[in-house]
Amino acid sequence: MAKLPMIVAALWMIGAGCGGGGIDGEPLVDGELHGDFQGEAFTVAYGFERPAAPGAAFAGEIFLGDSPISCADDFMGDPRLGYYVAIALTSDAVGVMDSPTVQLLHVTGPRALSSALFSAGTLEITASDDATIAASLNIDYTSDDDHYSLSGQIEVIRCPE
Repeated sequence: MAKLPMIVAALWMIGAGCGGGGIDGEPLVDGELHGDFQGEAFTVAYGFERPAAPGAAFAGEIFLGDSPISCADDFMGDPRLGYYVAIALTSDAVGVMDSPTVQLLHVTGPRALSSALFSAGTLEITASDDATIAASLNIDYTSDDDHYSLSGQIEVIRCPE
């Protein structure tokens, strides 16, 4: 469970402050991913994979959003409105991950956000090299009548270590 605090901390920083305006973001290299956050649909347009720090219990994290995010983000400053996703990768090699740890975040205003943290569904890494990582996601989770899902395929850049 060591991966959970890292995701929570990273997404809290996105929600608490995302570097202000002027970020071009890293658009998806390829693919289309649709999400549902408590009945509200969103479509991911930006994303990247960031490797884990040495000694971490996971290989890296995929960060996605419907608003611009990039490898250059320091996650400080004014929050960006929108939907964000973080997924902990147990491996960055081609293969299937059952019940990956996912956090979804919806930023609705300055310091106003809702989030969900869960492990569900599947993530299949379909290609992985030094420049990009591609995956197919089929994640569906319901808790206390709140529904969350991610469905589609993505290819995102890999941030330099």
